[in-house]
Amino acid sequence: MTNTAPYRGERHDADEWTTDVFVRRQGRRLCVLSHITPAAPDRATKPSCI
Repeated sequence: MTNTAPYRGERHDADEWTTDVFVRRQGRRLCVLSHITPAAPDRATKPSCI
């Protein structure tokens, strides 16, 4: 998925992997979880776990 959004007057584009989980309740589908991960992490940023 490619996501584009304005933030503080600037345009931000992101290439992301998305996962949505749905359950069926009383004949309706309800989204119970959404997860977004960058497809190509910014190499200038160090992971916080290191």
